[in-house]
Amino acid sequence: MSGLFAHLTGILIAVQFLTKLPVPRLGAPTARDLGRSMAYYPIVGFAIGALLCLLDRALSMALSPLLTSVLIVTAWAAITGALHLEGFADTADGIAAGGDRARTLAVMKDPNTGAKGAAALAFLILIKIAVLSELTPDARSWALLIAPVLSRWAMTATAVICPYARPEGGLGKGFVEEAGVVELVIACASAIAIGGALLGWRFALPASAAIASTALYAIFMKKKIGGITGDTLGALNELVETIALASFLALPVLAHTLPAFPV
Repeated sequence: MSGLFAHLTGILIAVQFLTKLPVPRLGAPTARDLGRSMAYYPIVGFAIGALLCLLDRALSMALSPLLTSVLIVTAWAAITGALHLEGFADTADGIAAGGDRARTLAVMKDPNTGAKGAAALAFLILIKIAVLSELTPDARSWALLIAPVLSRWAMTATAVICPYARPEGGLGKGFVEEAGVVELVIACASAIAIGGALLGWRFALPASAAIASTALYAIFMKKKIGGITGDTLGALNELVETIALASFLALPVLAHTLPAFPV
């Protein structure tokens, strides 16, 4: 029973930190609680994707693909509280500023978003809208289910394999330092189970794109700032999410073999 309670607690903490969905508050989680919750990130990603998929199906009955895509991306930001979008903008500002590790981290920490971060964020949102509007209805539904799973898996994997970059600590420290092999195994197993159940062998295609982009990102961040921070994890989520979406458009084999969506 205690094991089941621990799993439920981890899921609730993950929902609390990854979304704005109403869930019971469990008090102030410890650093270990935060790290353990990363095991369930792909599951929460699937829940986010399911909400978006249902909304997409409803909107697409009355609206054009472009307007539907705009509203889906807007709802996506609302469900997650735009937390990862903020991290993406801060990370873009820090990288664009140039300089050494200390300067990059200092710019990322600045609460004011610069012009380069704002521009990068605008381009990211436009790319998401463009990709979604170009996908067929069935492909868009599958992409909305799978992309949030892979992007949340990417955060867990990177938190496990990369050190925390800020010597003084920060919001992401507990996640990065307390997530370990057990959390990664659970996250991998859940992502594979979800993707395999939905798409079968086709899941290997967006998964491969997510794995490759995650590995390259981790290498880059370790070289640039010596590891990762909360902001860079958020940025990774947005990048992998977008790449996973685009894989449904860019990979002809996937586009031509997707099964009909059941709803």
